[in-house]
Amino acid sequence: MVSSMSVEVEVVGLSKYFGDQRALENVSLRLNRESVTGLLGPNGAGKTTLIKILTGIYRPSSGEIRWAGDAGDVRRRVGYCPQEGGLILELTGWDNLYYYGRLYGLSEDIIRKRVKEILGDYEIYGHLDKKVAKYSGGMKKILAITSAILHEPSVLILDEPTTGLDPNMRQVIWNIILEYKKKGASILLATHYMEEADRLSDYIYLINEGKIIAEGTPEELKSRFGPPTIIEVTLSPETPLEKAISILKEEGYESYTAEDKIRIHADDPDTKTPLLVNLLFEKGIKISSLRITRPTLEDVFVKLTGRRLEENE
Repeated sequence: MVSSMSVEVEVVGLSKYFGDQRALENVSLRLNRESVTGLLGPNGAGKTTLIKILTGIYRPSSGEIRWAGDAGDVRRRVGYCPQEGGLILELTGWDNLYYYGRLYGLSEDIIRKRVKEILGDYEIYGHLDKKVAKYSGGMKKILAITSAILHEPSVLILDEPTTGLDPNMRQVIWNIILEYKKKGASILLATHYMEEADRLSDYIYLINEGKIIAEGTPEELKSRFGPPTIIEVTLSPETPLEKAISILKEEGYESYTAEDKIRIHADDPDTKTPLLVNLLFEKGIKISSLRITRPTLEDVFVKLTGRRLEENE
């Protein structure tokens, strides 16, 4: 479980029904300071419903949200970037940021300072005088996230922040998220991208059909529910496969063949791989190629639900 030492927000037993339709059932989670909490699940799993409760758009059917210290004006403690962004397309990038900054009572000087801090290293900074309608999808998303953190909220909530973006724009957004985390923020990242959750999240809640079905760090989830890591070895054509298998068996390696490859289970591949290569070399076994396949969060989801994430899209 997540440590309670630095909890900023705690969700306890949250449920939400729309008539007879259940959207969330008994959801509990914690958002820690200086941490990215991943909410990983397919579209329709309940991620957006949970976010809309956290931001006050929906009221829960049951359960509660506990804020560290004096909750005060929750709206000022939270920065929210919805899937659709909330930008005014007819205005320039700067006018959008000025508008949102003024809504939070920031002076123009402070807005300019914050925009420079957040976007100064990126190409979009030179395009803030252009209308948002002319921006690419990635630039719009960067602008939307910037508008959500201008007032330096302690909690940042991001709903599918990189959906449909190219790898370069995705990386820019990841950089902005990680830089903001360093400021001590609690960040909730709702996504259905496994790589995104794995790369950014310190702790992950896996959600499906309105329920939290697993939680833990990315490595904990993969270790607990994923398949073993496999070292896959392809031998040179002149090397007998049976000889290599016999040697590995004598040395205590758990291995099997798949087509013309040898696969070895490895609980510690970083240590085991060089030992394996040295062993085969000393025994005169020539390796043509070697690949390490580690468990993924996709594997975890399949193990727990019997379906891949994209099958739920």
